[in-house]
Amino acid sequence: MLINAALLLTGAVALAQPVQQSPPLAIGLKAPALDSKVTWLKGEPVPEFKPGRIYVLDFWATWCGPCIANMPHLNELAEQYKDDVTVIGVAIWQDQAPGAISPSEFLKRGDPPMNFTVAQDIDNQVAAQWMESQGLFGIPETMIVDRHGRLAWHGHPQAGLEQVLQSIVKGEYDIDAEAARSQRQAKGQKLIDEANQRASQNDWDGALALIDQAVELDPQQFGSYAVSKFQILLSQLKRREEAYSYGWKIVKGAIKDQADALDSLAWFLVDELSPAAGDNPDLDLALTAAQRANELAQGSNASYLDTLAAVHFARHETDKAVELQRRAVELATAQPGAYPPGLVKDMQQRLQKYEAAAKRDNATG
Repeated sequence: MLINAALLLTGAVALAQPVQQSPPLAIGLKAPALDSKVTWLKGEPVPEFKPGRIYVLDFWATWCGPCIANMPHLNELAEQYKDDVTVIGVAIWQDQAPGAISPSEFLKRGDPPMNFTVAQDIDNQVAAQWMESQGLFGIPETMIVDRHGRLAWHGHPQAGLEQVLQSIVKGEYDIDAEAARSQRQAKGQKLIDEANQRASQNDWDGALALIDQAVELDPQQFGSYAVSKFQILLSQLKRREEAYSYGWKIVKGAIKDQADALDSLAWFLVDELSPAAGDNPDLDLALTAAQRANELAQGSNASYLDTLAAVHFARHETDKAVELQRRAVELATAQPGAYPPGLVKDMQQRLQKYEAAAKRDNATG
């Protein structure tokens, strides 16, 4: 997906930030009960968190493609840790997409199934108390409540959930260290917010300096914002040499283990709508980033395969582009609902384009 250089990456589906009204929640603090703040749609209600039990809360919405794509993983965790852990899918922010199907209808369709407890927020109470009070405005977002009823962890479900959950189940988790990490995250988010403000005022160098501070503070959490810096350097400031030097640096460093960020960087260089695509982009950098993203996903993410195919097509390697795009389309169509219909249609159209080009190349070669 093409990211506007003037808007910094969030790594999730993001919302406008409302004024916070709920008391702040933080790692190590007692988690607030769900009780009457939700409507229970599936499974046994969990009005309070029982001592000795661990809870995984996944915040999602029916209109959120990455949320839906994560459901099979949550099903696996719910089954694997059923003796110790209760998984709860909490639908929030449904009003952000009035045309989207309701969580109840989503459950009836069962595609993909949700083999765990499911609830829906009432009047934004849970979203305000759990998400917005922590400055979290993107989904999917997953949180863990430990055996003592404390918020022990929160983050993207594909960014450490399984490892942290295993550690908590085994009693090996260091909640104090996680609290310190969370504080770094809050500090870094303030830097990013200020960077956004500087960017809105066309103070690009000021914005880039703040991004550097955030990435240095916590590369794991804020490394993806380095892609925004790369985009700004290349497309907004036209500092090509500096941009590509920085791009290689982050692909081998800050974002080397962050598949979404790697994919975004590669796509920015080859998407036909991107300002970078028509300016002799560094396709070696695009290939390195796209291959690494696909490697991290073990070839199981259709979006990453779609990007990798586009890179090969840009390199005039049409047979390889066709091979990868076919796999992308197969994966996407085999998981209805996991990828937005518009994206799947685009993938199919790109496949037709690549096949036609490969046919021409093979006929003349």
